[in-house]
Amino acid sequence: MLGQPFTTFIHPDDIERVVENYKRRLRGENVEQHYEFRILTTEGGVVWVEFSAVAIQWEGQPATLSFLTDVTKRRALQEQLLAKTREQEVIFQSTVIGIALFQSQQLQWANSMLESMPGYAQGGLQKGAQWAYCLKPSGTGVSFYLR
Repeated sequence: MLGQPFTTFIHPDDIERVVENYKRRLRGENVEQHYEFRILTTEGGVVWVEFSAVAIQWEGQPATLSFLTDVTKRRALQEQLLAKTREQEVIFQSTVIGIALFQSQQLQWANSMLESMPGYAQGGLQKGAQWAYCLKPSGTGVSFYLR
Protein backbone atom coordinates (compact mmCIF):
# COMPACT_ATOMS: atom_id res chain seq x y z
CA MET A 1 0.00 0.00 0.00
CA LEU A 2 2.80 2.42 0.79
CA GLY A 3 3.74 4.51 -2.18
CA GLN A 4 0.62 3.68 -4.16
CA PRO A 5 -2.16 6.15 -4.90
CA PHE A 6 -4.97 5.68 -2.40
CA THR A 7 -7.46 5.56 -5.25
CA THR A 8 -6.04 2.14 -6.16
CA PHE A 9 -7.95 0.68 -3.22
CA ILE A 10 -11.24 2.56 -3.58
CA HIS A 11 -14.25 1.00 -5.28
CA PRO A 12 -14.71 2.64 -8.72
CA ASP A 13 -18.20 3.88 -7.83
CA ASP A 14 -16.84 5.75 -4.78
CA ILE A 15 -13.62 7.27 -6.16
CA GLU A 16 -15.12 10.59 -7.27
CA ARG A 17 -16.66 11.34 -3.88
CA VAL A 18 -13.58 10.33 -1.90
CA VAL A 19 -11.14 12.24 -4.13
CA GLU A 20 -13.31 15.36 -4.11
CA ASN A 21 -13.53 15.29 -0.30
CA TYR A 22 -9.75 14.75 -0.11
CA LYS A 23 -9.03 17.76 -2.34
CA ARG A 24 -11.47 19.97 -0.47
CA ARG A 25 -10.02 18.92 2.89
CA LEU A 26 -6.48 19.81 1.73
CA ARG A 27 -7.75 23.23 0.59
CA GLY A 28 -9.12 23.81 4.09
CA GLU A 29 -12.77 23.68 3.01
CA ASN A 30 -15.53 22.18 5.13
CA VAL A 31 -15.95 18.52 4.27
CA GLU A 32 -18.20 15.87 5.75
CA GLN A 33 -16.32 14.48 8.75
CA HIS A 34 -17.59 10.89 8.62
CA TYR A 35 -18.87 8.88 5.72
CA GLU A 36 -18.84 5.36 4.34
CA PHE A 37 -17.45 4.01 1.12
CA ARG A 38 -16.13 0.76 -0.31
CA ILE A 39 -12.55 -0.37 -0.65
CA LEU A 40 -11.24 -3.29 -2.67
CA THR A 41 -9.34 -6.16 -1.08
CA THR A 42 -6.27 -7.73 -2.66
CA GLU A 43 -8.46 -10.76 -3.47
CA GLY A 44 -10.94 -8.58 -5.37
CA GLY A 45 -13.54 -8.46 -2.62
CA VAL A 46 -15.34 -5.39 -1.31
CA VAL A 47 -15.17 -4.04 2.24
CA TRP A 48 -17.32 -1.18 3.51
CA VAL A 49 -15.42 1.30 5.68
CA GLU A 50 -16.43 4.21 7.83
CA PHE A 51 -14.00 7.01 7.11
CA SER A 52 -12.95 10.06 9.05
CA ALA A 53 -9.99 12.34 8.43
CA VAL A 54 -8.39 15.61 9.46
CA ALA A 55 -6.05 17.87 7.56
CA ILE A 56 -2.49 17.97 8.90
CA GLN A 57 0.99 19.05 7.87
CA TRP A 58 3.41 16.19 7.08
CA GLU A 59 7.01 17.09 6.46
CA GLY A 60 5.93 20.64 5.63
CA GLN A 61 3.27 19.57 3.14
CA PRO A 62 -0.52 19.42 3.48
CA ALA A 63 -1.74 15.88 4.15
CA THR A 64 -4.59 14.05 5.80
CA LEU A 65 -4.61 11.78 8.82
CA SER A 66 -7.28 9.21 8.00
CA PHE A 67 -9.07 6.61 10.07
CA LEU A 68 -10.94 3.70 8.50
CA THR A 69 -13.14 1.22 10.35
CA ASP A 70 -14.48 -1.94 8.73
CA VAL A 71 -18.28 -1.69 8.89
CA THR A 72 -19.08 -4.47 6.43
CA LYS A 73 -20.81 -6.65 9.04
CA ARG A 74 -22.76 -3.71 10.43
CA ARG A 75 -24.00 -2.77 6.95
CA ALA A 76 -24.96 -6.38 6.25
CA LEU A 77 -26.96 -6.48 9.49
CA GLN A 78 -28.64 -3.18 8.63
CA GLU A 79 -29.60 -4.52 5.21
CA GLN A 80 -30.96 -7.72 6.77
CA LEU A 81 -32.99 -5.68 9.25
CA LEU A 82 -34.35 -3.47 6.48
CA ALA A 83 -35.29 -6.52 4.39
CA LYS A 84 -37.02 -8.13 7.38
CA THR A 85 -38.87 -4.89 8.12
CA ARG A 86 -40.07 -4.67 4.51
CA GLU A 87 -41.15 -8.30 4.64
CA GLN A 88 -43.14 -7.70 7.81
CA GLU A 89 -44.71 -4.59 6.31
CA VAL A 90 -45.93 -6.64 3.35
CA ILE A 91 -47.40 -9.23 5.73
CA PHE A 92 -49.07 -6.61 7.92
CA GLN A 93 -50.52 -4.75 4.94
CA SER A 94 -51.79 -7.86 3.12
CA THR A 95 -53.47 -9.63 6.03
CA VAL A 96 -57.26 -9.71 6.35
CA ILE A 97 -56.96 -8.76 10.02
CA GLY A 98 -56.87 -5.16 11.14
CA ILE A 99 -53.68 -4.40 13.06
CA ALA A 100 -52.81 -1.22 14.93
CA LEU A 101 -50.07 -0.04 17.23
CA PHE A 102 -51.21 2.25 20.03
CA GLN A 103 -48.92 3.93 22.50
CA SER A 104 -50.45 5.93 25.37
CA GLN A 105 -53.80 5.81 23.54
CA GLN A 106 -52.15 7.41 20.52
CA LEU A 107 -52.31 5.64 17.18
CA GLN A 108 -48.78 5.05 15.94
CA TRP A 109 -49.45 2.74 13.00
CA ALA A 110 -52.37 0.94 11.36
CA ASN A 111 -52.52 -1.44 8.44
CA SER A 112 -54.81 -0.86 5.46
CA MET A 113 -57.34 -3.47 6.61
CA LEU A 114 -57.83 -1.63 9.90
CA GLU A 115 -58.24 1.65 8.06
CA SER A 116 -60.90 0.16 5.81
CA MET A 117 -62.96 -1.21 8.74
CA PRO A 118 -64.33 2.18 9.87
CA GLY A 119 -64.44 3.37 6.23
CA TYR A 120 -61.23 5.37 5.95
CA ALA A 121 -59.22 5.43 2.74
CA GLN A 122 -55.66 4.11 2.90
CA GLY A 123 -53.64 6.63 4.85
CA GLY A 124 -56.82 8.19 6.26
CA LEU A 125 -56.06 7.35 9.87
CA GLN A 126 -53.73 9.97 11.21
CA LYS A 127 -50.76 9.05 13.37
CA GLY A 128 -51.30 10.41 16.86
CA ALA A 129 -55.10 10.30 16.66
CA GLN A 130 -56.67 9.31 19.96
CA TRP A 131 -58.84 6.26 19.72
CA ALA A 132 -60.87 4.33 22.20
CA TYR A 133 -61.66 0.80 21.28
CA CYS A 134 -63.85 -1.97 22.62
CA LEU A 135 -64.89 -5.46 21.55
CA LYS A 136 -68.35 -5.73 20.08
CA PRO A 137 -70.65 -7.61 22.45
CA SER A 138 -71.00 -10.38 19.87
CA GLY A 139 -67.23 -10.86 19.89
CA THR A 140 -67.12 -10.65 16.08
CA GLY A 141 -64.69 -7.81 15.87
CA VAL A 142 -63.51 -4.50 17.23
CA SER A 143 -65.34 -1.19 16.98
CA PHE A 144 -63.35 2.02 17.06
CA TYR A 145 -64.57 5.37 18.26
CA LEU A 146 -62.73 8.61 17.72
CA ARG A 147 -62.36 10.66 20.86
